[in-house]
Order: sequence, then C-alpha cells, then structure tokens
Amino acid sequence: MKELSASKQIIQSFLKSIGQSLTSTAELINQRHPDNQTSVQNLNNKLTRDTIRLTEVMEIADVHGYKVCFRPISEPDYQPEQKKRPITWSEEKETPIQDITTRLDEGTASIESTNADYLIVGRKCEQAKQKFIEMLNSDKITKSDNEEFKELLISRFVENLYDVMILSI
Repeated sequence: MKELSASKQIIQSFLKSIGQSLTSTAELINQRHPDNQTSVQNLNNKLTRDTIRLTEVMEIADVHGYKVCFRPISEPDYQPEQKKRPITWSEEKETPIQDITTRLDEGTASIESTNADYLIVGRKCEQAKQKFIEMLNSDKITKSDNEEFKELLISRFVENLYDVMILSI
C-alpha cells in the first residue's frame, strides 16, 4: 500500500481534527474566489503529489479560521502566552475590541498600501511594519494577480511572526 505524502497527512489530519473535509474546504475556497474555481480532485492531486504551495496551505487554514504557524522545534507543545491578569470562572473570553484596547498600550504603527490602510498593534509593531513592507515589495512572495490576497497572506504571516494584530482600516 502506497504511503501518503507528508502534505496530505498533515492536511487530512488538520481537517479531521476540526471536523471538515477536502470537499468542504474546496467549497469554502471557491466561495472566496468565484472567478478562480478549484476542484476537490485538484486539491487531492496536489496533496498526493506533494506539490501544494505554501500559499495554498495558508488559505486552507484561513478558510477554516486558522493560520499556519512556525515555531521552534525545541518547543514541544504550543502554549499561548499567559494573560497579564488571571481569569476567573465568571469572566468571559476577551472580545477582539478588549484585546485591541489592551494591545494599543503596547504600541501602534500604520501602513498605507494601494488596497488598504493598515494599523499594526502590539509590542513589536515597528518590526512588524518593516517586515510587512519588505514582503509587500518582494517579488518572491506570490505571483498572484490578486493583491488583496497577497496582503492577507503577508498580514497573517507577520501577525504570527511578531505577535501583533494587523487591522485593515
């Protein structure tokens, strides 16, 4: 019996863990890009042949509300940063507005692009701004005609890399 490619194992495991399938994933991607449809067979072939691009993997994660994360090998299990104050049982999870308000005290930076203006919020906002601009001006990121999608991919990557929030304003 043929062994599954690494890409296929990872993506199938991810989809199974969130109760989704390759079919539902293709449908979500097609809703996002009605002019550039993809089929389940196309995704399956890319996974089987291990020819799927990182940008495609990032979009698979994104359509399900996740993002791709790079972390040190020495870090065995993901453990989110501890909040500044302990949460009691009666408190609800912070809303995005509360999270932004908390991070505003850490610093802000802004970026103007042809598609949107961005506000970067967090401790490493200046480093994140430099990386965002560097990647935005790079020809190596993607050959996509869709600049909005390119900016989305870059913002997700930079958010993850510098632990900041990037808001389109």
